[in-house]
Amino acid sequence: MYLFLHDNLSECDFSSNVKAIGAIDTIFSSAFDGCHIVGGDIGTLRALKEVPGFSRRTYDVLKKAINWFPQHSNFLNTFSHGVIIENGLKDVTRSDIFFNWWRIPLEICGDIKVLGQSLLLAENMIDCDMYVHAAEHYRMERRLNSLCVQPIPRGGGGSAIKVEFAAIASSKKNFCICVTDSDVFSPRENIESNNSNLCERIVKSTSWPVFHVSTEGRELENEIPHSFISQYVVTEKEVKDRWSKILSISANSKDTNVLKYADLKEGVSVWWIVNRNKGSYDFNYWKNALLEMPLLEDQPKLCLQENKCALNIEDKDKLCPGCTVLPGISRKIADNINQWLKKFNVREAFQIIENGDPNKDCWLSIGKTVFEYCCASDKMRV
Repeated sequence: MYLFLHDNLSECDFSSNVKAIGAIDTIFSSAFDGCHIVGGDIGTLRALKEVPGFSRRTYDVLKKAINWFPQHSNFLNTFSHGVIIENGLKDVTRSDIFFNWWRIPLEICGDIKVLGQSLLLAENMIDCDMYVHAAEHYRMERRLNSLCVQPIPRGGGGSAIKVEFAAIASSKKNFCICVTDSDVFSPRENIESNNSNLCERIVKSTSWPVFHVSTEGRELENEIPHSFISQYVVTEKEVKDRWSKILSISANSKDTNVLKYADLKEGVSVWWIVNRNKGSYDFNYWKNALLEMPLLEDQPKLCLQENKCALNIEDKDKLCPGCTVLPGISRKIADNINQWLKKFNVREAFQIIENGDPNKDCWLSIGKTVFEYCCASDKMRV
């Protein structure tokens, strides 16, 4: 996280405030240990450097920050998330100007637990790994070689993630970025009771630096850059054939967003569509999208037109030929891509999507948010 030191810290009387000295030391130790970035106006940093009584770590980080910060201040000013540490503030509050920035009293920063590494909460540990990849690729795009991504990953247990997120927010011990699947099946669908919306409510009701972001499409698998999948499946013939068919159908579909909302793990069948709530937006969206897809066979087309399974099939594992219009890639596609990406260094992996990919923007958008909550200076040595 980017910890910005308010300029009123330079006016603090540290000679008579032992707690304030301890808080400053803890703040700069968090940067020394590679947990956060510490910055501020150059005048504030220089004024603090002249104050006696801080630890050696604090002076080492201050010296580095004074040299480093002016070169990166323009970039840091683009951050959508961060923490402003102020003297004389009584409570943790949101910034009056920037909703996703927080104002924190200097005194509470003396608790080392507060300034430990930020938590990255996702639905499982594989998702955590994937979002760290996205953050690292964002770091590469911005050419931030002197910074790193250092979260504590935590799996939320799928549907239980909202409970875990609420507990983290109420404990007020760690900064946390929570990433969930949107679980939407169409562009305009909004499910009030899903994890994404419930986590949003937690963010709005809390008084602690936590944030939530959801996938733009249905789930993590819909955000993975196509170039990663295409290169991974080269050695997996069966998976390669399914992926080639998916790309072919998508390329010939009138709806360019169909892969955003498709089930890329299990596939999309006419049976699934006709069992949606009739008249709902996602039912109409998918019915129209499938009717416009090429090579739709007669029986599935008839089922769509009549809004029911003509054969009255009740088991999704016993569908008739042609019912699955868009095949699934693999149930473990995220895990497989995660392991595949680990074979490359960050720069090599980013170069695969650097010159363009249909999912590059959404991948780096999530990466940006995760980066801003989990970014840190490189760990220093004594």
